[in-house]
Amino acid sequence: AAQAPSTSSPQQRQRLRMAEVQTLKNDSVIGEGSDGLLAIVKPPTDPDYLAYAQKIVTEENADREAVFAQEAADKGQAVPEVASEYAKRRRQGAFPGEWIQSADGSWTKR
Repeated sequence: AAQAPSTSSPQQRQRLRMAEVQTLKNDSVIGEGSDGLLAIVKPPTDPDYLAYAQKIVTEENADREAVFAQEAADKGQAVPEVASEYAKRRRQGAFPGEWIQSADGSWTKR
């Protein structure tokens, strides 16, 4: 039986919202931060779309942080180290036109 999103694992919830995250990236609303988390880079002017984007980013980041913590515990690493590795992979895997944040905090499109 399928689990409800609130009781599924962080990875399962991430898979369920993958299309929503990609749509927000395609719309240039969000980007991959240097900390391994999503950030709203270009807030939409439509308040409903902004609220939706904030909800998705908050949920995704909570699940990412849970994944970082679990992976850090499994590997015996510090959470920031795991998050940094994750951020690097996400930036390298970003599609052309997606926002990515450099280590200096600046945002550019890949």
